[in-house]
Amino acid sequence: MANPLLEPVEGITLDQWAQANAKLASGGTTDEVIKGLSIDAPKWDRVNNEWLTRMSNDTSFTIATKYSAAFNQSATGNLGSGANCLWGWNAEQGSRSNGVRYANNLYSKSNISIGCGFGSRRNC
Repeated sequence: MANPLLEPVEGITLDQWAQANAKLASGGTTDEVIKGLSIDAPKWDRVNNEWLTRMSNDTSFTIATKYSAAFNQSATGNLGSGANCLWGWNAEQGSRSNGVRYANNLYSKSNISIGCGFGSRRNC
């Protein structure tokens, strides 16, 4: 049986959401992200809020692990290519990492310290 936490939100998959946030964290704008997803700002807000809610309620960290892998592969600059910028989690090793690089950390309503731009309309 498929994990219902991983089902797309209004047609946006976890990977697409992670890639969108990687673009934001890498200097992209919300307008670029929503245009790339072919959605409008209100839909982005709903999708983003639902994924954040799912992630904050996921005690197995399945979403966070999959998100981190997709985010790290999509981010550019000092955030890209396995920089482990998200909570210091190394999805490949399945452990927390020392010497984690963060970019202008934000604190989400899920009480997790996260990389700049994570799901927000704030552009860093």
